[in-house]
Amino acid sequence: MMIPHFLYIFPNLLLCIHQATQANLLNLARGKLSFQSSTYGGVTAPMEPGFAIDSNVGVLLTNENNNCSRTSKHSSEKSWWSVDLEQIYSITEVCLLNVNDNIYDRLQQFHILLGKFPNNENSICKFVTDPVKRPTSTDSSQYSCYSCNPDSIGSFLTIRLIAVDIELILCDVNVRGKLINDKRETPHSFKHYITQATLNDVSLSTNQLDLLKDDVYYINDNDGQISLASNDVLVLTTKLVHINSLCLRVFHGTNSKPGILIKITNFLTGTITSKEIPGDFKHSHTVCVQFGFLLTKNIKIESPDSRGLAEVDLIAVSSLTQKS
Repeated sequence: MMIPHFLYIFPNLLLCIHQATQANLLNLARGKLSFQSSTYGGVTAPMEPGFAIDSNVGVLLTNENNNCSRTSKHSSEKSWWSVDLEQIYSITEVCLLNVNDNIYDRLQQFHILLGKFPNNENSICKFVTDPVKRPTSTDSSQYSCYSCNPDSIGSFLTIRLIAVDIELILCDVNVRGKLINDKRETPHSFKHYITQATLNDVSLSTNQLDLLKDDVYYINDNDGQISLASNDVLVLTTKLVHINSLCLRVFHGTNSKPGILIKITNFLTGTITSKEIPGDFKHSHTVCVQFGFLLTKNIKIESPDSRGLAEVDLIAVSSLTQKS
């Protein structure tokens, strides 16, 4: 291969280009779909989970720059952040960029976990005790890197604090590892398996149904969410699937609300499994409820109070395509 003449003049340029390309290839989290336990900033200026893995890398704690993800405090829940890696990986290293702010030491005492869905602990990559260092820039030297334990395998990576009532702030997350399997049992979301929805026995319009399945999790107005009033019942009809976990993106405004009740009907027995998601949070929140691969075609969401619902995710495996 003929080397361009200018690379003889600037021999380090080729190395820099190679290193930059490798860095982009190695980060398994960059640009992937992400979740977090709650979102600081409310509806008007949310500090979204995607800010921790987008290409806009920065270390300033401001809503305007969209540099960092940030959860809200929760009196009874540990803050967490998850990214869908889309395939099954053996994770070897996770590098974190903290915030350049006096509250940088909130990022300590946390687990780095691998699992099959958001906030799932299938294996532990690392338990970090000390505060992640305070960066002064976005240079690679400012990242804190952690080698994973052997067998840190999964398709969702989660960072979860061990204490409640603490915000989780991440300015960049870099994940490295080796592909194990490109056909996992629990793909991120089978939203396309939702075929119909009714609200109080009235069918949702195509536009309303699309709002719940469009992968738009963060909005600045009411156009992107379904409004649920007190005692409303939303029923989702799906193709026949095994539901592992159901995730909802909920908006509460400035007041905390009662929990939402999720009911799933077992297709084989007709029995109903009910689980309540917590409601004692403000503004926006991502909530995931595990159901252990229930075979179903019917999901009922009961809201005891008014709130907005922006997204529904089915973490599931189809009974029609599952391999034995």
